[in-house]
Amino acid sequence: MTNQELFDRVAGHLLRQNEQSLDEEGACCYRGAEGLMCAIGCLIPDDTYSYNLEHKACDHSAVIKAAGLVGSYQIELAKQLQDLHDECPPASWPKRLATLAKDHGLVFP
Repeated sequence: MTNQELFDRVAGHLLRQNEQSLDEEGACCYRGAEGLMCAIGCLIPDDTYSYNLEHKACDHSAVIKAAGLVGSYQIELAKQLQDLHDECPPASWPKRLATLAKDHGLVFP
């Protein structure tokens, strides 16, 4: 997957979902209730996902492998997308995604 494809997949997912993926305690999680997924969670195929990934940082080797991230640049981009999901309200996501795209030389409609 190219960096642009990674960004497009995550940005499209977040904008369609338009809500954070949270566990019962309100903490962000890769897979939440009612099929919600965070920025990294949407990159992890169902057959690769395991509850054991929850509460591991997105730069943990098991999460990197499950999400199919390749190289330090993709890991950093994914981390920034995850931070956006975890720390920003969904209403701010379009503007923040546009800024992130610009900062990384990526295209965002």
